[in-house]
Amino acid sequence: MKTLVILQNTHFFITVIQGHTGFLQQPGYICEVGNLNSAIFNNPSGVVTTLYQQLFKVLFVYGVGISSNE
Repeated sequence: MKTLVILQNTHFFITVIQGHTGFLQQPGYICEVGNLNSAIFNNPSGVVTTLYQQLFKVLFVYGVGISSNE
């Protein structure tokens, strides 16, 4: 199953896969943005956050995004 999330006009495609490291009975999540692919995560928010940080150079502190360009 794939889910599309759009953040800052960027398409994040989340794919649910069977199993992830150490927990083969639970779902894993992979995110794709253009040519970037994430590792397998055990939750969808973590997988999106990782690629979002790479793309937009943003550090998340207690749920607040802080741009490294400021």
